[in-house]
Amino acid sequence: MNDFRPHTNRESWALDIKEGGGAFIMHASYPLSVLQFLFGTGFDAAKGIYWSSEENKADLDYEILLKKAEIMINISLSTRLDKPNTFIIYGEKGEISVPNYWKSNQASLIKNDGTVEEFSHPMPSEFSYEIDEIAELINKGKKKSEKLSPEMTMTTVKIVEDLYQEWFGKDWPNIK
Repeated sequence: MNDFRPHTNRESWALDIKEGGGAFIMHASYPLSVLQFLFGTGFDAAKGIYWSSEENKADLDYEILLKKAEIMINISLSTRLDKPNTFIIYGEKGEISVPNYWKSNQASLIKNDGTVEEFSHPMPSEFSYEIDEIAELINKGKKKSEKLSPEMTMTTVKIVEDLYQEWFGKDWPNIK
């Protein structure tokens, strides 16, 4: 999964880890939520590296490698490049490619024999699904979603917390 977010660098706080900045903490929820929605909650392992322009400054780019059973997942994010965002699932019989995965209305199935099937689905806004889910929860009197469960959120928070502690130390939110 390639994720490019050049707009992140427009705000000074986004470049300062003391102010809550950092590419991973700001953007990890998008790919991690999509991956857990597709493959189930949780991962067996999460490792990562980051790049920063200065010591104790926020991460501007990161690479994360996740393992879930027999699935290996790579997430690359850069705040310094303006390139297309793509989510590609490689399998034994081909691949599925989704541009702008968090708000896409199209996907391609590319089989090993070279045949390509295109899929599209109308979507007025990436927020329409969120609004529909909240409306359904309210109408049914439910307090939590099965599509984005509290366990998925906690998995995301734990991965972010664990990797930031590995990268910046146990006291990372209080870096001076």
